Amino acid sequence: MHGLAVAGGWPGAWFAQQILRHKTSKQPFRWIYWGTVAVNTLALLAWIVWPAFQ
Repeated sequence: MHGLAVAGGWPGAWFAQQILRHKTSKQPFRWIYWGTVAVNTLALLAWIVWPAFQ
């Protein structure tokens, strides 16, 4: 499931956690989830900023 979140599915995972209360009590799962959000955010920023440096 974390692989799908890293591949861009983290909004769906967030929806499942908030609306469906899925995996909200498992702290290790939540830490890894927020790590996938950070990886996606950094990748998006790099994709946007990278052309400015070339």
